Amino acid sequence: MSEQNNVTQVIRRQVGAFLLGLGFLLLVLGARPEWFGLSLAPAIGFMQILTFLTGLGFVTFGLYLRLLASWHANGALPLRADLGMRIAVTGYILAAVAALADVLGLGSHPLPNETYFGPWQYTGILLGLGMLVVGYAIAWPWKVLHHASKKDAHHERTDGGHQSQGEAGLSH
Repeated sequence: MSEQNNVTQVIRRQVGAFLLGLGFLLLVLGARPEWFGLSLAPAIGFMQILTFLTGLGFVTFGLYLRLLASWHANGALPLRADLGMRIAVTGYILAAVAALADVLGLGSHPLPNETYFGPWQYTGILLGLGMLVVGYAIAWPWKVLHHASKKDAHHERTDGGHQSQGEAGLSH
């Protein structure tokens, strides 16, 4: 692996982790503003929905960057990873459309009425989040990371030098 690819992976991991943290904070702030003492309305409002969706978008993009950094650094993702990412992003879009159904004119309370967040919007968001989780589970490089950790452990063992006879006997 070249030095440039290694730096790119480190940057992707760090930016992805930052976006995950920020996105989770915004997601919780949008979903439960009363936990932060910011609940201004008795019902879920438009700004609350936008904050939630912005946080979910940051989480989605942060996970995408972490995923890119976890696969090989040569740029091309395998078909499984590409398919999983498409499913995850489709889940985000489903959640966004469901949450903004009234604003987009698809809901039961179209504008200029007050936005309404009811059971259909809630169900659509849950389905979208489910697709997002399934997509990332499909795309995540489980075996690549498992083999890399085994390889690192082997290098530490062989480069570390000294083993006691008991350790040497257990490793065979």
